[in-house]
Amino acid sequence: MSNFLSAKLKSDFFSVAEILNLNGFAVDKSLSVVYQTSFLKQLLCDNKKDSFLLDDPTLEIFKDFFESGKSFSSDSICIKINNSPMIFNGTLLSLDRDGDEVIFCVLHDNMGITMEKKMRKLKACCIFSGGAVHDFNNALTAVMGNISLAKLDGSGNRDLLELLKEAEKGSLRIREITEKISLFSRAEKIEKETCSVKEIIVVLLSLFNMKYGYEIKVDIHEDYNISGDREMLIEALSEIIENAFEATSKENRDIALSVVKIDINKENPFCSTIAEGDYVQISIVDNGIGFDKNDANKLCEPFYTTKENRDGFGLAFAYAVLKRHRGYIVSQQGKSGGSVFNVFIPLF
Repeated sequence: MSNFLSAKLKSDFFSVAEILNLNGFAVDKSLSVVYQTSFLKQLLCDNKKDSFLLDDPTLEIFKDFFESGKSFSSDSICIKINNSPMIFNGTLLSLDRDGDEVIFCVLHDNMGITMEKKMRKLKACCIFSGGAVHDFNNALTAVMGNISLAKLDGSGNRDLLELLKEAEKGSLRIREITEKISLFSRAEKIEKETCSVKEIIVVLLSLFNMKYGYEIKVDIHEDYNISGDREMLIEALSEIIENAFEATSKENRDIALSVVKIDINKENPFCSTIAEGDYVQISIVDNGIGFDKNDANKLCEPFYTTKENRDGFGLAFAYAVLKRHRGYIVSQQGKSGGSVFNVFIPLF
């Protein structure tokens, strides 16, 4: 029996791959990419590219596979788009394509792709609902106004006042959520200019101090210039600091922020998902409750939260803004508890 599937099955497989919206590609014996699924093409299109590269260890995996001819799975398939590596779990299959043996690699379980799908859905939701937010807020203002009037009229009825306070609290919570939806819509419309990182941090911390009366420890030795939307970056970093503030207790709260320049390269890789280049690294460290390491990849997902009465928008919004700046967020567990959120933004 042939080591690779028949032409009829091959044809059916590629059709099924498209129907199932699989993410994958095929290479021939020269290790050239000869086929890409529509899903992968869309991913490339989103990054303004029509091709990608395979790193050397991944090429070795394909070479070994051609020699063995046995289907197997690997947890280290690495493709590079815009010089940014993306690590996948992959299943490799031997197929016949027009009489030639090719390897079809089905890509799955990549955090970046999972996040991208969820962010697209959220973006579509925000666009759909964005037009209704203004009208909704107008109606909500009327509701809250009537609640205030009812509180005045019912000032002698304690039970009624408690119910009205709960209604008011719920209305304010709804307003917060609609504001976050509007914020996501704004994240798609950034206006870049040359920005001073130190200036962004000074404004950010001043606003935070005015809001909470808490001074964050700061370590900035040099100023750096980046290309970005100043206001949106302040909003994004503010969400990360808010997250740290909520994770710490008032009695022993300790939050620190540092800024350094870092060169990400093959000799000094900070994270496998960050493209090589020069970045400003903004680290926000807290001594809060931390997070389970199994939840690290979920922290920036829309609607994901481990906190009561929170919507899970904050870090997702920060992720969306930084992605528009070709930046990254990498979360880590603190050495002695707490959390570390590292923000990477390309230097100008």
